Amino acid sequence: MCYVDGAFEAGCVLCRAITEAIAKRYIEDQGHGDLLVGKNKENKTMSVPDILKNRLSVPDDVISLYGMIGRKANNILHIEAEQTKEEDALSAISMLVSFINKFPKAI
Repeated sequence: MCYVDGAFEAGCVLCRAITEAIAKRYIEDQGHGDLLVGKNKENKTMSVPDILKNRLSVPDDVISLYGMIGRKANNILHIEAEQTKEEDALSAISMLVSFINKFPKAI
């Protein structure tokens, strides 16, 4: 609905929130939740992409999608001059769909 309503920045940021939620839930379901912030901050030595790659063997193309979606959202949230166009939101949504389709399914 963000995209349809022209809220392109919100759409991009929401895509990042969805990828993060999927990744973190998977990490927890696979028994590595202790590596995430919120469980024990002293154990936080790896980023979400590092955990996905090094502990759970998630394919590089999935991790790359996670990073691309996150970078645009980070720029929107942290760089005041960041411009977001309709194409940016459509790209984020397309990458999100690809991320969901390629992401490992939990058993």
